[in-house]
This record gives sequence, C-alpha cells and structure tokens, in this order.
Amino acid sequence: MENQERIGYFLNSAAADVDAAALDLNSIIIDSASKVLTRQNKFQSKKRMVQTKSKKWFDKDLRSMRNKLMMYYGRIYSLYPNDKAVHDKYYKLYRKYTKSRKKRLNSLN
Repeated sequence: MENQERIGYFLNSAAADVDAAALDLNSIIIDSASKVLTRQNKFQSKKRMVQTKSKKWFDKDLRSMRNKLMMYYGRIYSLYPNDKAVHDKYYKLYRKYTKSRKKRLNSLN
C-alpha cells in the first residue's frame, strides 16, 4: 500500500517542481524493484572447477590438432561457409583428426 499511496501522491502533485517529481518517481521505481527482484549475495563462495584428468590416449598432438581445427579453421569456415577451398581444407583436417584420434584410441585397447 505504501507504494500505491506514493504513486497517488505523485500523480496528484503539481507539475511546477519537475526535479522533485523526478526524484519521487525514481525512488518509487527503486523501492518497487527492490521488493520484486531477488538480489544475489555479493560474496558468493567460489566454486572450484573440477578438473578431470585427460585420457591417456588424448595426448599433446591430438590436443594441438583439435585446437587448430576448431579455433582457427572453424572460425574461418564459419565466416566463409560458401567458399569451396575453405570447406575442403576444414573437412580434410577434420577427417585427419578423427582418423588419428581413433587410431590412438584403438592402439591402447
């Protein structure tokens, strides 16, 4: 009821003092928003990221190949999806990556 009374007072006030009316309206909006919105705690506990060990077969060569494929060629391919040369290079590297990944996985099994 408090905010409704303040809104009624704001609507019935004279239009002579614009600055005071703006401050009243601003305070009404802030009070209403603080009642409606839930605020997050500023000091949340920092959650640790759980790092999983990389698989034994997924070594440095595969990791660098994947990064080169996804980061570099993936970005270029997304910029120029209709360019045939970029398309061919991306999928050639993709096939090479998947074949080497499968070979490494099968060699340990």
